[in-house]
Amino acid sequence: MDASEYPSTAPATTGEKPGLEQIRAWLLAQVAQHLDLESSQIDSLRPLTEFGLDSKDAINLSHELEEFLGKPFSPSLVWRYPSIEQLAEILSKGEAE
Repeated sequence: MDASEYPSTAPATTGEKPGLEQIRAWLLAQVAQHLDLESSQIDSLRPLTEFGLDSKDAINLSHELEEFLGKPFSPSLVWRYPSIEQLAEILSKGEAE
């Protein structure tokens, strides 16, 4: 799957609260796009830094998360929850800040 297969429309603007699967798929697509990789090359359980995610990418990803989920997030969120799986889980629970 590539990034074009996942909707970029923010659930916050459609009134929907995304679930774990939707957040995971969105994160996978965004990370693949940022790192110029195919989604299939990314193991959602491995730390994103292993794929080359750097601080600039983390900042950009946190801004995109804000748009996607409709609430602000610290760029440090990506470092505190370093894998797509960890990040998606905490975001789906609404516990991340």
